Amino acid sequence: MIDDVMAWAAIGAAASLVAMTHPFRRGAAGIALNFAAGMAGAVMGGFIGALAMPGAFPHARSWQLFFSALGGIGALVLTHTMHARPRLSKAR
Repeated sequence: MIDDVMAWAAIGAAASLVAMTHPFRRGAAGIALNFAAGMAGAVMGGFIGALAMPGAFPHARSWQLFFSALGGIGALVLTHTMHARPRLSKAR
């Protein structure tokens, strides 16, 4: 099971590296936020895939990796859209 979690985290790290091409928070905080969001989303997606497709199915691992990729990409899209939303100005 630990090798599955490590594979999901690697998929999340790869997704966050790709997401760094999109303008986002600069510096170490942006890099850390990208990695945290991508890896957390990928691990959660992998766990959802493991629950949806138990190991008894012939291609369960492939589906778990697919769910992991979707979770990582979804978490990164959510993080980037929350950052890009317009801010209300308090100055009048």
